[in-house]
Order: sequence, then structure tokens, then C-alpha cells
Amino acid sequence: MSYIGNPPAEAYTNTVKDTFSGDGSTTAFTMSQISLTNDVRVVVENVVQDPTVAYSCAGTTLTFTSAPPTGTNNIYVVHLGPAVMTALPPAEIAQATTFNSNVSVGGNLTVDTNTLYVDSTNNNVGIRTSSPSFESGTGTGLEINNSSGNGAHVKLTDAASGSGGTNGFDLYAFNTSGYIENYEAGSIVFRNGGSERARVDASGNLLVGTTNVNIRDSSTNDGLVYRTGNSLDVTNNGNTVAIFNRNTDDGDIVTFRKGAVDVGSIGTGSGVMAIAGPSGNGLSFPNNLVLPSTSSAGAKDASTDLGVSYSRFKDLYLSGGVFLGGTGSSNKLEDYEEGSWTPYFSSANATFSYGAQSGNYLKIGGIVHAQFYLRATASGTTSNVCSITNLPFASQSIDALNQWGSSIWFSGSVDIQPLVNNNSSAVSLWKQGAVAIATAAEIASDYYLVGHVSYRAN
Repeated sequence: MSYIGNPPAEAYTNTVKDTFSGDGSTTAFTMSQISLTNDVRVVVENVVQDPTVAYSCAGTTLTFTSAPPTGTNNIYVVHLGPAVMTALPPAEIAQATTFNSNVSVGGNLTVDTNTLYVDSTNNNVGIRTSSPSFESGTGTGLEINNSSGNGAHVKLTDAASGSGGTNGFDLYAFNTSGYIENYEAGSIVFRNGGSERARVDASGNLLVGTTNVNIRDSSTNDGLVYRTGNSLDVTNNGNTVAIFNRNTDDGDIVTFRKGAVDVGSIGTGSGVMAIAGPSGNGLSFPNNLVLPSTSSAGAKDASTDLGVSYSRFKDLYLSGGVFLGGTGSSNKLEDYEEGSWTPYFSSANATFSYGAQSGNYLKIGGIVHAQFYLRATASGTTSNVCSITNLPFASQSIDALNQWGSSIWFSGSVDIQPLVNNNSSAVSLWKQGAVAIATAAEIASDYYLVGHVSYRAN
């Protein structure tokens, strides 16, 4: 049989029936599926109702013009099943067409040759390319191609940014470079695992692990901030702040420059750290040592000064000695000391009353220079020999002879030459030109005795 349009229906979908009970007042009932007014048959008390006159449908709601009478299951609704048929669309739709529902495409989708291409086999999407592909050769993705050389863009805008050419956020490729650009006065923020990890703010500052651009003023924040045209600030709360690692060979680990010219470095040699200036003159730090060295911790012997006449160090605290003029034991100066001491007269069976009694000393290495001032009166037995005792350091035993003395001024009549005894803390007061020692009566008769001795200490 001949026909116009689609072939006649060969089958109908299954019908669905809803049943309700009227109560004489309810006018709205909920159906089991969405239907249009003319797609259902409504029967009340076995009387078919007139569509749009007695009832209407909106979604799943059936509304009567007047309430049906009271009864049990006295209302039923039959959803009329549409015919099952196959519609054959034309090969080409030349007119502008609006689809008010979903459109399913079973194969590839091409819009205007290659304006938009959907590859159903590899699940890729191409804009201005009909063969979207990626480095790995597999996977799913979007490729935007601009063969004219004007750049390929992904542009994101919203109500706050506006939609002009210089609004919003733009991810694009131009020539051989890739760009991320935020046209707004905001930040580019990188998030991972639900948290912010880094950002570039509107001033061009790079923040990693922090949102505080003034992290250098914080005692609690961790992170890294590169302040554009200012500084690189790194802080860490309770852990190592930075690690610089040079593998394999020796040399500089960090180089410092001023105006593109090297001014210093931190380097290593044979596992030893060295800090050096631009000429390579520096210090290295092997175990328990601080040594003059090259920038790679090499030795620099007898070529480095510590201070100059116009830029001196103040105090030097040492617990050991100083090698002066050589490296042998005879060049080692181990002691320097200044102080005071109290001199005493000593003579067998004599007692002394002092009008003056003081002394000072200077010890450089093993040599002691001791000054003294005594004025006293002796009582008791005063005919025995007299000496000065209580030197600040005991003398060294050099040989059978006494150690050399120095000088003395005495207001008495005896010409005295002081000599320090060996292995002793006493000074014998020898008479000049005689092998005899002055007695207490000759020394301690309220005379002034001012002198100085030098000797080698133990």
C-alpha cells in the first residue's frame, strides 16, 4: 500500500495504568510518569473524561476541574503508548534547526569541516583539526589548532571578569611558546589535594607553600617567596631551611655576585667546606680546625693575614698556645699573664713590720718579670741572712747557679744585687762585690727597697 511520510507503525509501546480513589474534595493526583493532557485517557466512575475540559496534566500531576466523587479505585488513568517507528532523518539539514531535547551521535561528529571534531574511536576532541593527537599516542584530550599562527587559546571568563579580549584567564600557545595569562588584577593559584600549593600574585610575586608575601617578617610561617625586584625569602619552622648539593666533583656550591662579577663563594674540597672571597682567599673547616684555604679547601700556607693596621680584631681568646715565627715547639707561646703579688721579707727568727708592701708581675711564656716595693722594720734576731719570698711563680731549676736578677734601688747603705734562687719562690739579696747575703738588720731598718727581677718559671 502506498503512503506518504514514515512507514506505518509496526508496534506500540506498553501502556501504563494509574488508579486513584476519590474523596469528593481532592482535585490533584500524582501519576507514575510524566504525561501530556492528550496522552492519557482518564475515566471516573466508568465515564471517560474530556481532556482540557475535565482535566489537565502538567508533569506527573493530574488536575481535575472539579473534585471526583467519593469511591474506592473509582478513578483510573491510562497512559497511551505511542507507536513504535523508525524516523529516517535527511542526509543534510540545510536550514537552521533547533533541537529541544537530547541529540545522540553514534560515530564521529564534524562541525563545519574542522571547526569542531569529535573522534568517537579515540574519545578525543579537536578544534580546527580533524586529527587530534597527543605525545603518548593514546588517551583522551582536547587539541586546539590555529594554522594561521595567531595562537590557540582556552579562555575562561565570568561575570566578575567580563568577556572582552583582555578579560578573564587565558591559556594559550603562540609560535613556539606557551602562556598562562590572567588579565585581571588577581592571582594565578595552583592547588593540589584540596589545598593551595603555590601562587603568582597580581604584583608578580611567586609564593610557594604560603599565602603570606611578607613571610620574612613571620616567625611561624613556612614557605618560599620570590618578591619581584626585591628578594628571595625562605623560612622553615623547626627544620632545615635550604639544602645545596653538588654531586661528583669538588668546587663551588654557591657563588655570590655583585653586578655580574663574582664576589665570593661557598665550596668544597675532599669533603671539607670552604668560604672564599673573589680572589680565592678563604677559610676551610676540617675537623676541629679553621684553616686559610682556597675556594675549594686547598691549603694556603703563610700567605693570609689576620687583620691590618686600620682594621683590627679586638680580643683573642685562646685555651692553648700561639706559634710565632715557626712551627716548632720552641716557637710556641703558651702563656701571657699580668697581675699583682705580695712580697715578704724572710729571715730566720726575725719578725717584720711593713710600712709598704706591693708587687706586680708580667709573665710571657716561661719568662716572669716581677716588680716589688718593700719598706719594713725587723725585730727579733736580725743578724741572719734576709731574702724576698712569695714570687708569683716558682723559678725553674736551670743549673747550680742562681738565675739572673735585674735591678734594684735601696735607700740603705748596703749595695744589693738581687738573684732569684733555682726552683724557688725567693729572691736572695746578695751584696755587691762580696760572696755574702745581706742580713735583716741591713735591709729592714725602715729602708726603701724598690726593685725588679726577671727569671724563667717552671
